[in-house]
Amino acid sequence: MIKRKMAAASVLSVLCISMVVGVGVHVNNSIKPDLIIPKREEIIKEGYPKNEEGQTYGIGGVIYGDPELLLAIGEDDVQGYVKSTDLVGDLPESPEEALELNKIKSFRIPMYLQDGKTVIGEFVVGSPADEEEN
Repeated sequence: MIKRKMAAASVLSVLCISMVVGVGVHVNNSIKPDLIIPKREEIIKEGYPKNEEGQTYGIGGVIYGDPELLLAIGEDDVQGYVKSTDLVGDLPESPEEALELNKIKSFRIPMYLQDGKTVIGEFVVGSPADEEEN
């Protein structure tokens, strides 16, 4: 339950960051020249773009439903996409497993280019300060 709440808060953080980072930006050449960030107006007009694997990507909260790859800012201020499924993580299958998951205060997930394959960094779900305690 706590992990799920933490993941929900992290998704909200990613969405807020995504909205700020993505407004009016198409390609961020200062960080990763291959990173494509669709403009808010394009998403409203055409929906979220899809990569070759059929995954949607972009800034969250623009239209109903979020993309599968959400724009985020990770370690060392690297911009990239995180998989929404990675943010939530696996649900516990037993009460014992739930208790163990509750002890985890933060965890890292990979950040990708819009292709959903090329890893370009890491994103900390939760507080980076809590990582030392895990």
